[in-house]
Amino acid sequence: MMHAAILLVAGRSSRMGSLKGLIEWQGKLLVVHQIEQLLKSKIEQMIVVLGYQSEVYQPIISELGSSVTIVWNENWEQGKSSSILKGITALPKDCRSILFVNIDQPLQFSVVNQLIDSFEQTKSPIHLPIFHGKRGHPLLISCELLPALSTINEEEQGLKKIIRAYQKDIRSVEVDDPHILYNFNTPKDMKGE
Repeated sequence: MMHAAILLVAGRSSRMGSLKGLIEWQGKLLVVHQIEQLLKSKIEQMIVVLGYQSEVYQPIISELGSSVTIVWNENWEQGKSSSILKGITALPKDCRSILFVNIDQPLQFSVVNQLIDSFEQTKSPIHLPIFHGKRGHPLLISCELLPALSTINEEEQGLKKIIRAYQKDIRSVEVDDPHILYNFNTPKDMKGE
């Protein structure tokens, strides 16, 4: 049974004014940082969903190794839910959990490993990191919830629909990393780097 990650890189990044994955973060392109952190973690299958300007990202991602599966969301303009659904189609049959990672929310492999460890130790289907009582990213969901995940859409706020439906089953994992609260939507958001 595998732990998989879906990295969402398909959006236009219109509020940022440039492609978020090409922003420099800790001395590297953000897309490179995200993939390298996932490769260092306990994630066994990585799926990167591309859409807008995929031709820019594809060679960068390809250089990072063959263990990354790239899928293209031709419906990227329909929102993040369409990219999540596209990523789900590439999951391995023996999927145990899925880590949903947005390109604009920088992560550390140690947080990923803490979420996977928590998943392994409990029966909770959803695991979220928290820092000083605040929920952050990324989100780890059991593959047992794939039927529910396959019903998400933008009108019902995508993954938030799943979080609402399984609120009592969420396991919060305390981590010592303020980055879980970061969300880079505009150039101003980058100042928290």
